[in-house]
Amino acid sequence: MAKKVNTGLYIGIGVGILAIGGLVFFLIKRKKQKAMMTFPTATTPSSSSSNSSSSNSSSGGSSRNQDFPLKRGSFGKRVENLQSYLNSTIQKPNLVVDGDFGRKTATALKNWNQKTEISQALYKYLEGINFTSTQKASPNSSSKR
Repeated sequence: MAKKVNTGLYIGIGVGILAIGGLVFFLIKRKKQKAMMTFPTATTPSSSSSNSSSSNSSSGGSSRNQDFPLKRGSFGKRVENLQSYLNSTIQKPNLVVDGDFGRKTATALKNWNQKTEISQALYKYLEGINFTSTQKASPNSSSKR
């Protein structure tokens, strides 16, 4: 006497395994997307940008707000680029793109990256991905305002 095979049970187990596999795939994909949003900061930003900041040292205090790291109180084209990028993220903070790194920009940045400032390395990375290529951080653009 042969045993009767319960095919419904095997189909149910197969569908369950596929559902679990799909869920795991989705969770891994989501975790990778979150990991792509947090970037390593430069270990020694002052040593890597020492040759570019030496040309700005004679231009006075106003260019200091354009230097890295970008943080609260900074202003200029780089901050405008950052605000535009933050507006395009999944959080959509609806920042006014005015080039002034204020309280709302700092809060949006912290919600996006858990940090309150942007290093030169992260800015360059974002510039390569999303920013317009018209602003290349030239010394002349930092003396505006």
